[in-house]
Parts: sequence; C-alpha cells; structure tokens
Amino acid sequence: MKKMPSAVIAAGLTLINVALADEPPLQPLPPSQDGVKIEQVPSEQPPPVAQPVPAEQPKPPPPTKSIPISLRADGGYGIRSLEKLPVTGADVGLAIGAQPAQHFAVYGALRGFFGSTDGGLDVKALRVSVDMDIVIDRFRIGFDPGMFWVGVDRVTKDQTIVGWGPKLGISLRLDLFRSDPFAFFFRAAADAGATFADGSMFGGVLLGGGIDFDIKPGDRSTL
Repeated sequence: MKKMPSAVIAAGLTLINVALADEPPLQPLPPSQDGVKIEQVPSEQPPPVAQPVPAEQPKPPPPTKSIPISLRADGGYGIRSLEKLPVTGADVGLAIGAQPAQHFAVYGALRGFFGSTDGGLDVKALRVSVDMDIVIDRFRIGFDPGMFWVGVDRVTKDQTIVGWGPKLGISLRLDLFRSDPFAFFFRAAADAGATFADGSMFGGVLLGGGIDFDIKPGDRSTL
C-alpha cells in the first residue's frame, strides 16, 4: 500500500476546518428539571398608565351689578309765559333717582318757579315729574312728563288764581366735571302744559346748572 503524501493530508485537513467554520454555532439547551424542558417566556410589559386629564377651571362669575342712587339739585334762570304773558324768575329743582343701566337713569323730580310778570304780578309754580335720561358718557337727554300747578296774584284783590294740569318736558345735560360719586353739570330744559280748567298754556325754558352726587354708592362699571 502506497503512503499518501503529506501535502495531500494537509490540504484535506484545511478543507475540513473551513467547512466547520461556515456552520452556525450550536445554541445552548435550556435548563431542565427532572427531564422536563423549561422554556423561557419573555415577560409582558405593563400597559402605559393613562395620565388624568386636568379638569376645566370654572369661569369666574360675572360681577354683581351695583346700582348707585343719587340726589340731584339744580337751579337757573327761567323764562316762561302764561297765555302769552311773559314771566321771568328763578327756577330750582330737587330730584332723587338711580342709574339701573349704563345708558339709562331715572329720577323723581320736584321743581319750583318763583317769578313775576312785567306788570309786577307774582307768579309761583310747582312741577312734579319723572325724569328719564338717556346717558351717553357725559351727555344726557331727558324726557320729563309730569304735572304742574301755577298761581298768579290778582291786582284788584288779595287773591291768587290757581290752575293745574299735565305737562311734558325735555332737557339736555352736560357733565362739566365728573368723578364716580358726584358731578357738576350744565342743564338746559323746556316744558309746557295746559290747565284743566280753561286750557291756559304755561311753559318756558330754563338755563342753569347743578350738582348730582351719590347718596348710595355704586359701581357704574358693572352696569
């Protein structure tokens, strides 16, 4: 039997080593207990915890309306007529009211007129009205329905002729200075009415000013 050359043997060993190197490594067998094969099962991840949704903050309640109650005093020069008979004198008034809305105010007003005719006859008048004002910043437009009483002294007798009836009026007011509790204003007004007895007309105009101040504080910004 012929011996194989050593070079052939070496080449064969090299081929065997290369073939073994290409095979994947053997995986280790899982541990077993008493012949029972134990498989390793990957543990499940816990589900993500839901984050609580923050509750909506409640809206702040609207500010409570705070209605001021005010006292108004004014006066001026009155030019009036009684059945075309000119009458001039002082016209003064006092009113109490409130401003329940931003653009509306209402007053109960009492006014007195003390004057005379060109012939020297004394004339006195009393007017009671409900003054309803449309408020536009410092400017006001008023509507003043009410009643009036007028008395005129007689020449021949120590007696006063009295008449009364309904009247309608309008007024314009401009606040020259205003802070929250009070205001100084200019006021122009006109009114007229007829007596129930004989329909005699009594009316005229007023130019003057006055003061309006709160006797019950309020907050006009909440109206």
